[in-house]
Amino acid sequence: MQSGKHSEVTANRLSIFTSADKKEANLFGRLYKPEFQKLNPSVLSVYSPSSPKETVVYSLFKDATASKENFKSTSINQQFGPSWSTHWFYLEFEVPKEWKGEEIHLLWDCESEALLYDLNGKPLQAFLGSNGEDRRAEYIISDSISGGEKLKFYVEMSCTAMFGNGKGNGWGGFGPSPTDLDKKFTLKQAEVAVFDRLAYETLQEFVILHDLVKLLPKESLRRAQALTIANKAMNLFDYSNRNTWQNVRKEMSNFFSVKNSESQHRISAVGHCHIDTAWLWPYSETMRKCARSWANQLRIAERHPDYVFGCSQAQQFEWVQRDYPLLYQEIKESVKKGQFVPLGGTWVEMDCNLPNGESFCRQFLYGQRFFKQEFGKQCVEFWLPDTFGYSAQLPQIIKESEIKYFVTQKLSWAQFNKFPHQTFYWEGLDGTRVLTHFPPTDTYNAQANVKDTLFHLENFKEKERSNESLMVFGHGDGGGGPLMSMVENLEKMKNVDGLPIVEMRSPELFFDRLLKDAEDLAVWSGELYFEYHRGTYTSQANNKLWNRRSEFLLRDIELTSVLASLKSKDFKYPTQELDRIWKLVLLNQFHDVIPGSSINAVYRDSDAHYSDILTSGKQLLNSSLHSLSSPSSSPLLFNSLGWNRTEVIEVENSQDSPQKTEDGKGLYVVSVPSLSSRTLFDAQEKNLGGGASAKKEGNDFQLENEQVKATFNSQGKLVSLIDKRNGNRQVIEPNKLGNQFVMYEDLPMYWDAWDVDVYHLEKREDIHGSQVNIIENGPIRASIRFTLRISEKSVLIQTVSLNCSSPRLDFQNEIDWHETHKFLKVEFPLQIRSLRATYESQYGFIERPTHWNTSWDVAKFEVCAHKWADLSDSRYGVALLNDSKYGYATHGNVLRLSLLRSPKSPDPECDMGHHSFRYSLLPHAGSFQEAGVIREGYNFNVPLVRSSGVSFQNESLFTLDNESIVLDAVKKAEDSSDIVVRLYESFGCYGSFTLSSLLPFKSVERVNILENVSSEHPKAELKEGRVTVDVKPFQLITLKFKL
Repeated sequence: MQSGKHSEVTANRLSIFTSADKKEANLFGRLYKPEFQKLNPSVLSVYSPSSPKETVVYSLFKDATASKENFKSTSINQQFGPSWSTHWFYLEFEVPKEWKGEEIHLLWDCESEALLYDLNGKPLQAFLGSNGEDRRAEYIISDSISGGEKLKFYVEMSCTAMFGNGKGNGWGGFGPSPTDLDKKFTLKQAEVAVFDRLAYETLQEFVILHDLVKLLPKESLRRAQALTIANKAMNLFDYSNRNTWQNVRKEMSNFFSVKNSESQHRISAVGHCHIDTAWLWPYSETMRKCARSWANQLRIAERHPDYVFGCSQAQQFEWVQRDYPLLYQEIKESVKKGQFVPLGGTWVEMDCNLPNGESFCRQFLYGQRFFKQEFGKQCVEFWLPDTFGYSAQLPQIIKESEIKYFVTQKLSWAQFNKFPHQTFYWEGLDGTRVLTHFPPTDTYNAQANVKDTLFHLENFKEKERSNESLMVFGHGDGGGGPLMSMVENLEKMKNVDGLPIVEMRSPELFFDRLLKDAEDLAVWSGELYFEYHRGTYTSQANNKLWNRRSEFLLRDIELTSVLASLKSKDFKYPTQELDRIWKLVLLNQFHDVIPGSSINAVYRDSDAHYSDILTSGKQLLNSSLHSLSSPSSSPLLFNSLGWNRTEVIEVENSQDSPQKTEDGKGLYVVSVPSLSSRTLFDAQEKNLGGGASAKKEGNDFQLENEQVKATFNSQGKLVSLIDKRNGNRQVIEPNKLGNQFVMYEDLPMYWDAWDVDVYHLEKREDIHGSQVNIIENGPIRASIRFTLRISEKSVLIQTVSLNCSSPRLDFQNEIDWHETHKFLKVEFPLQIRSLRATYESQYGFIERPTHWNTSWDVAKFEVCAHKWADLSDSRYGVALLNDSKYGYATHGNVLRLSLLRSPKSPDPECDMGHHSFRYSLLPHAGSFQEAGVIREGYNFNVPLVRSSGVSFQNESLFTLDNESIVLDAVKKAEDSSDIVVRLYESFGCYGSFTLSSLLPFKSVERVNILENVSSEHPKAELKEGRVTVDVKPFQLITLKFKL
């Protein structure tokens, strides 16, 4: 009977024939030859080192296998645990002589991740015991065994599933479950078996035919042809007669031999293994995941010479280099062959919202240098498939890192609006453009099957502009990478009518083809805002605080170390230690760590890292300051910023201060010129003007100086803020209350630590304070203190201060936070109307709407900013500064700062405990640029460097003649004693600047982030200690001075 007369019946028959649940009716039950009985091990023993319960501590091969006495006999069906523990197995098999010429596999299933080694400690391949698509339970020992051998292996069992050890099946109603520390895993299989390659390849081709029948349009001629061929093949097939199987394959070859036309869409496919550097497992487990995943890919590459595997994150390469030297050597050989391709150019795949601009630069500097040193070549593509939004400064930083292209796909997750392009030019803040591609499969985990290939083609949005696209395939997030079957699928589907043409090649070769093929590509200007995971601006608040402090501490260390190395021949610039500290900072900026979306164990690791960073960093800073200054008991102040500053400081054991704090410290107003030092005696300002005062007026409390007057009610709400400099202008909207703490219900639809959904704004509870006290009453600083009972579990103590020299109203907050699915914010309704608010970002700022006119506007109900956000009309504005927060929202005239969340997945302890943070309200006339908001953001975050000694820099080390230019970093060059200075244009305007220096520089070069001279930069010239540079809006300028 002809298949066309009963097409649906035939299609159903084909489904059964290719179903793993119907093994008795198809070849799934014949993948291992039944005539050869599977071998059990003649020796099976295990060594279970002791380890802490709550994290991963593992031994390297040579240590774990050093003593055979540690290994004890074990058996199948034994359980091993708990979570994160490690168990080493030793296996021996005796191969029967009658197996000669057969392909044999090792079959291993311990329900968890594992790594197979030979006796020399060479990692061979990983195993994953599971019932999912990422299951990997077989290792090809030999294509043709000699027979009679004794096989010996070691297996390192890691007691973790691919996605960690979450409670239950690992996933709950709000995303990944918290860790279950007591999970057990069963050794279910340890066997050697004879594989039937003919059965496997026959089945694989049947599956491709089935998928084409299922997924091609029913009226498609090619579907009908696939169904006809499949029906004939099934009729030829005899389950018990292998001789018929070759005839089946010959019949199916009539279908697969029909090629595409030259006009068909072309897909470049690259294998990939996205390994989260930490997420649902700690860093130390990632180190092993890298070895397991990459060993898999090397074995595939050995058997498939056209296979190309792309791999990012220099940090992961360095881990493998350190712990798995034999594997690393294999990787280097594969890189030479062009099969194992380093990608990305960064130290880790970082978050692209929260790190500052210099951290971005260091990600590329350390990443590109590592790849060049180890593999002889830098990366040409920025590879970041999985992060939660992309800063508008990235195109410039990418190009300045000698990278030409950008690949991601995360915006395909967008909640409200589908991003309109997949191949386009992304234009950054400064106008730099980078060729960008979003793989149309909308994933970095494509399965390399018919389904994904057809969806890829259908979903491709640039069909009229380009005929080239990229598919990224393999299992990822927890590692693993492509299966051998995926590569075999692509080889079979390479050029088959009915499918796009699919060829494996590197991303660089894909982009080369794309540049030749694409026409009239669209341009997307500005940030790539991610309409999802907005809670990551706030979750794990202390982690974000320490990141901010670490970034600015490193800035001060490098600057003072440069000065010390120039002043004293005995001082050695601490390159190695700075590299170590920088790499720890960059590591913890990974896109599941600093956003706050990892398990509790990761934040214990991160806490230890930040403790190391801050402790070691302060020691380096003190060392450089000690080298710079002659000994003295006099307090010494150093201004590390590029402008003059007048600040209020606290000094312990002070006898002659004009005012004391409540705990006895002396208060002083001090002025220190840019990049200069002063003793306290020389820096002290004697003229305090009208001073600052605090008083109670009826039921209200007032803070006042010559510039502003702030009135608070007895509950801590800001009733009024009068700007006395500007006609007594009222800053707070009449009949509204500023400094209003609001608690929102925070129950996202999923992804608990990641998401806050727009409906949270509909359920709010205003927090009211009590117990108001005046604690300081001038003349230098006036302060009042409120206690706010947030709930029965949480309390906030806030100190509001106004000093005599500034209009800035500072809010110091101490909070004990013990909530569940609550979101705490503070808001200020302002007497300002503007359709857009401004938010600081890396090396610039972003304007975003304050209205919800369109779905694109609504999607930005919560946004990211760095040190400040500003709401201004044409003549007046208010900035809200912070010292550690990143989540903001401006709706109409209400400016909000996000403070704390309390998600329970994947870390049930997220943000529980004590928090200390500051924010500040800064009213100003004119634009925020002219009013100095950018500088105030730095001042609020970068305190004067404190030491003791004699002033060492009485004149400004560097001076600038353009107030829009920020001197952001001064460091030693990577490969010489030259000094690198990095600056940026902060106002968003064209101009020029002259940088003058007292240092004995002989010449200057304009360089890029990698500190290389670029033909794209005009030459710079040093004349009498000065260099003049033309600058574009938001442009990053890096200068290298020779001594």
